[in-house]
Amino acid sequence: MESERRGQTGSCLPESADYYRLRPSAVTRPAVQVTPAGACHKKGSLADVMSLGFPTLYAVSPRFLTAIQGLAGVVVAPIEIQNGPDGYGVLGAIGRCGAVDYGRSTQVKRMGDFILVRGLYVDEPREEVDFAVPTNREELLISQRAADVITGARLDNVRIVSVKEEEFHINERDLAPPT
Repeated sequence: MESERRGQTGSCLPESADYYRLRPSAVTRPAVQVTPAGACHKKGSLADVMSLGFPTLYAVSPRFLTAIQGLAGVVVAPIEIQNGPDGYGVLGAIGRCGAVDYGRSTQVKRMGDFILVRGLYVDEPREEVDFAVPTNREELLISQRAADVITGARLDNVRIVSVKEEEFHINERDLAPPT
């Protein structure tokens, strides 16, 4: 398991703590259909976290499901993987937080109408959650507590990335503060 944890971040939960993104390794990003052939991490096994083509929807292993028991802001439905192992589920984030304020991100580089920015800063949620999605960006953000639980579970192919260090491109018009 890889993990990156740098500095403090502003995210879906109170800004006084660290928050992160959950990211499956690139080799386990299959198309929408989950098949053992496209999502093998080790010979004969599936990875712990597999993207389902949407930034807030993942197929997760029984080990992952056990690790996140008791965390808020997420629902899991059983999934059957044809000719695959039992116990996998589809994880969906139901926790919500405020809008990303792109104006607080650091501008790194301009490329035409697009700007490379670093850092996601989000208003606090109305209720405490461990998994949340901003109102204006399809992105799964997790709390420090969720990051600690997931890191402690020593899962395969899972990387925790500080939202303060996250880099992404946006259109210049999106730099305006959220309304």
